[in-house]
Amino acid sequence: MKPLVHARSSARRFGIFLIEELFGQTLNNMGERLGNVQINAIEPPSWWRQTAQKSARLLVRGEGLMGAKVTLEGGGVRLGKPSVSADGRSLFVDVALAKDAPLGVRTLTVRTSVGEAKASFTILDKAAPRLGRVTADDVIYLIMPDRFCDGDPTNNDPEKSKGIYNPKRPRHYHGGDLAGIRKKLPYLKDLGVTTLWLTPLYDNADFQHPTLAWAGEPSIDYHGYGAVDFYALEEHFADPKELHALIAEAHRLGLKVMQDQVVNHCGPFHPWVMHPPTPTWFHGTPEKHLDCDWNVVNLLSPHATYASKRGTLEGWFAGILPDLNQEDPECRRYLIQNALWWVGVYGFDAIRQDTVPYVARDFWRDWHAALRREFPELTTLGEVNLPNAAVNAFYQRGKRGFDGIDAGFDLLYDFPLEGGMIAAFAHGEPLQKSGFALGASDVAGALAHDSLYLSPDALVTFLGLHDTARFLGRKGATLAGLKLGATFLFTSRGIPLWYYGDEVALSGGDDPDNRRHFPGGFPGDKLNKFTPEGRTEGEEALFQHVKKLTRLRATHPVLRHGTTRVLHAQGQHYAYARVLGEQLVLVALNNDSEKPAALTLDLSELKIPANTRLTDALLSARVSVTGPTLTLTLAPRSAQVLVR
Repeated sequence: MKPLVHARSSARRFGIFLIEELFGQTLNNMGERLGNVQINAIEPPSWWRQTAQKSARLLVRGEGLMGAKVTLEGGGVRLGKPSVSADGRSLFVDVALAKDAPLGVRTLTVRTSVGEAKASFTILDKAAPRLGRVTADDVIYLIMPDRFCDGDPTNNDPEKSKGIYNPKRPRHYHGGDLAGIRKKLPYLKDLGVTTLWLTPLYDNADFQHPTLAWAGEPSIDYHGYGAVDFYALEEHFADPKELHALIAEAHRLGLKVMQDQVVNHCGPFHPWVMHPPTPTWFHGTPEKHLDCDWNVVNLLSPHATYASKRGTLEGWFAGILPDLNQEDPECRRYLIQNALWWVGVYGFDAIRQDTVPYVARDFWRDWHAALRREFPELTTLGEVNLPNAAVNAFYQRGKRGFDGIDAGFDLLYDFPLEGGMIAAFAHGEPLQKSGFALGASDVAGALAHDSLYLSPDALVTFLGLHDTARFLGRKGATLAGLKLGATFLFTSRGIPLWYYGDEVALSGGDDPDNRRHFPGGFPGDKLNKFTPEGRTEGEEALFQHVKKLTRLRATHPVLRHGTTRVLHAQGQHYAYARVLGEQLVLVALNNDSEKPAALTLDLSELKIPANTRLTDALLSARVSVTGPTLTLTLAPRSAQVLVR
């Protein structure tokens, strides 16, 4: 999630009573009620008996729970002693499942001296199957479910949340859903995608924000990052049956699925905000809290006091998003268990974690330990949205910081390299700047900082995301620049990520313009860019170029696992070799939009046998290596990818 530095409106502005009124519209009374006892939710609502966890800790949310006793019908279960909040609205109780506990739906009963309430809890056998880890063998494709394809029009304007669907308004729901994604899986498979990253699927508020607006548009959480229920699916997207169907079909096609999770904060209308389960569930309250100061770099300093870090670790994003306190033992366990539940119940292959630096590092250590104990093959991808390699590396798995903590993320986004790629391929700036201008702001400078990482190959590289302007919405961007950027993206180290629609030249400025819906995925669309017939000649050429690059990467392991040897880096010209045993690929780039380039490359250190024939994978032309040097001629804004 991109820092919302331009949104300083605070939750304080709309008042405590208005929040209470809105909360009253969203409560879901899920159980029978006798007397003054009520159950609104059981979290988690299910668990599996073949688990590495000693027990699951249930949070029962409701009313009148003081002094409650809890029973769960049937054998094979053991309940701990309940713990109830002072206001009687939250009850914690441990449930241990025997390996042979009977499967199915059980009735959980909460009894007090004034009444009782019942709700359902389901015992599963084992965790859902997963396809495997996300590695350099993958191509990740980012989808915002609301903006990709409308596969089920019946959930566009649900009874539960009327009035926030309008495809003509940029911050309303547009109708995209998981059924639409499932419908387009063959398209994604054909493109060469191997992993889907879906932005959050949590249930979000059923109404527009009462006071917050952006450029005259009301704030609506179609993006999924304002959770009001961490165990429920957003009704605009799917029901559990459809999510199961999507993941099952993706796995059948060999596609992995990555869930976007958020543990830093919840939405401002989560029932917890008015009735926190513990007194320290949040950092602060709606009336009194710190605003996030975004001072992430300070977290790396061994000299920084905790007081100087509080604004980063405890501050509410933009003064709006309630900051969860992972130091609270109950909150900590809840968040860890929630991550386990989504993977275990639905079979996600990976977790993309939002806003990583704003959570204390010891939490990430414990979070990863629990995940790996239950799911050793699970992959985690952390968002450290800062163009600073030192900050990024601070969170990579296997690297202990000055605090002795390994935060543990398998993969991290390469925001530093993204900045260099945008500067070069969109704005037309040099791939390597000269003199004192050299730094991480260019492609060569970003790659030079790879020495800070234990594994640069575990960085996820990209030209655009849902938090940035689209590539073609950038100043100076052209189709030629995007094709050249894609060539670099798919032939350089790391794991390439592609933003939905960029393959058909979808444009857009800053949020929300960068989140336009995919043309052809929605009723009334005049053009269907999922098909060649709906694309312009330039769009089709771009699509085929991206498809060729994904095929090239898939068929040449050296592009996925080879070492990188930089052969030439000067101004608008850059050349490198990827080497893996006897496999070799040479890549040469000319980023100059007007002038051709003749690059003479010194290949002596590569020890290429004389008269080796290389084929340009993009143009099918052939060249021969007859000595220690090779001269290549490149047209303006072009590349050669020479394969042995």
